[in-house]
Amino acid sequence: MQEAMRNLETYLYKQGKGIKLPKRAMAPWPNDYVSELDDTPELGATMISHYQSLVGILHWMVKLGHVDMIVEVSILAYHMAMPC
Repeated sequence: MQEAMRNLETYLYKQGKGIKLPKRAMAPWPNDYVSELDDTPELGATMISHYQSLVGILHWMVKLGHVDMIVEVSILAYHMAMPC
């Protein structure tokens, strides 16, 4: 898991947009977030591939015993057809 996080941090740093992961997150997204109403633009082909690989890594983590995030990972996987 630590290597997966390190790879993600490296990827975000290379994007050059100043995005950093929080040290501790209380929830995967804000309480008032409704994914069905999200109108952000669809990702490009490269970012879709990256999103799908991240969701795959999260599924792997769930299988290793992190069942406390199974619902959140399932919601992310639900949006794999058209990630935004």
